[in-house]
Amino acid sequence: MTITKKLVLAPILVLLAVGVTSAFTLDSYLQSILKDRIKQELSGIAASALVAVNALGQDTDIVSLDGLADRLSKSSGARITFVDGEGVVLGDSELLVEELRQVKTLKSRPEIQSAIRGGYGFSERYSATVDSKFMYVATQVDFKYAKYQQDQAAKSRFIIARAALPLTNINIAIASMRWGHGLIIIASFSAVVLLGLVASRLIAKAIKNERIVLEQRVSARTREISLLQNMSGLLNACTNEDEAGKILTQILPQLLPELKGAISIMKSPRNKFGLLASWGGEWPGAKFYKSNECWALRKRHHHTSREQETNVVCEHFDETLTGEAICMPLLAQGETFGVLHLISISSHVTDNEFKIATSAAEQIGLALANLQLRNDLRQQAIRDPLTGIYNRRYMMETLQQEFSRAKRLHSTIGLLMIDLDHFKKFNDTFGHDIGDLVLKRVARELRKNSRAEDTVCRFGGEEFCLVCPDISLENAQYLAEKFRKRVRNLDIRIHHKPIDTVTLSIGVALFPHHAHDAELLLKSADEALYRAKAEGRDRVVVSLVNKAGVKSQFLLI
Repeated sequence: MTITKKLVLAPILVLLAVGVTSAFTLDSYLQSILKDRIKQELSGIAASALVAVNALGQDTDIVSLDGLADRLSKSSGARITFVDGEGVVLGDSELLVEELRQVKTLKSRPEIQSAIRGGYGFSERYSATVDSKFMYVATQVDFKYAKYQQDQAAKSRFIIARAALPLTNINIAIASMRWGHGLIIIASFSAVVLLGLVASRLIAKAIKNERIVLEQRVSARTREISLLQNMSGLLNACTNEDEAGKILTQILPQLLPELKGAISIMKSPRNKFGLLASWGGEWPGAKFYKSNECWALRKRHHHTSREQETNVVCEHFDETLTGEAICMPLLAQGETFGVLHLISISSHVTDNEFKIATSAAEQIGLALANLQLRNDLRQQAIRDPLTGIYNRRYMMETLQQEFSRAKRLHSTIGLLMIDLDHFKKFNDTFGHDIGDLVLKRVARELRKNSRAEDTVCRFGGEEFCLVCPDISLENAQYLAEKFRKRVRNLDIRIHHKPIDTVTLSIGVALFPHHAHDAELLLKSADEALYRAKAEGRDRVVVSLVNKAGVKSQFLLI
């Protein structure tokens, strides 16, 4: 049985039980009330009969008492009987005088016995004389009737008046009342059944509508969760911020279709934020702003422009902003990595949209934190911490990749090995801080004057290396000479005093002219570097080792 049927059937069964119980209770109560009324009525009739007997005087005989009983019966509708103290019938409205003498004594009747003992008697029983169930009430009074005493000198000196009514009227009244009550119960039951059927249909319809709404909510929530999970997975797979921005501009408009939004991330210096992505049309805000221009960054939690009947808008929004704006900081591990901005042009941001935005902000903050951490770790793994250029490990990986590419495309690779001349002198004379400064300045010049496709690395100590793909031998020599002259012209001062001139020794080798693999190419460039240092330093030397490993004479530049 369904819940709807139970809801309809339960009140019907309750009503039926209440109706049956109330019918029996009311029937019993009304019977008691009617009997009490008849009893009171009979008591009054019997008392009136005794008053009438007193009015006849002492010359009363059986004929006069029987006639009085007939008259009282006609006026009251009750059966009237007069009995003496021995139970002898002196008069009866239902019997003739001749019949009275044939009636046996009534002294055994319960009501007569009670009246003799206490002056009042009551009983209910079936009467064979009239074939009906009667209610009897008997009362007595002292009375002297002379003529009767002459004939019956031994009789008692009081008369008992008995009034009786059939209970048929009570049964008829109760039966009619039962029919009326039954009709009321049937009508009520029918009305409840009808209302129950109508209510069941309304309830079923309401449940169906509620189920549809619930299914829509579940479907929407499932879609939101799926989009959030997909966004989180894609963001964690991104290798840079630009890729993350493209992912956000595709997924966030699906999560928050009624809102215009943007993501800004922290830039260097760390008190500035720049726009990473935006959606929903032209963004009504600054592309770059300082941290103190956003209330969310000041409070370190979300800020709503129309909160608590106020209208406090962040300074990075345009003055023409008309809708409600929300800024949510993108936090992870206690640090701020960016801000999620949302604008509702038509109305205000709903609670559901706010919850979705909060969940999205949490995931975006974690993703940006992971992305930055991965980038930091990657940079630490491939960058030299002092100079900021690539380290030897990264150079070797790059060289292998370039060799594979060059062999596939039949192109060339130039390799420049660079060493600072007499670098120990800078450390011994000026200290390691100045030595580190010299390394930084040299690395900056190499990075500044190399090509975009070249890879500049710190090979170790005061040695540097450049991997130059797709370059001729002449251009490689020219580039090496350019580095040497630039470094020689560096103006490095200590307390406004210039230090000694920094010079470079450079060895140049080219694939495929000097080697057929990366190891041999590196060895050829390194040998050329040693020759440059052996020939007096501050010069560029090109390797003279051919692909077969045969050495020829030095070539000095």
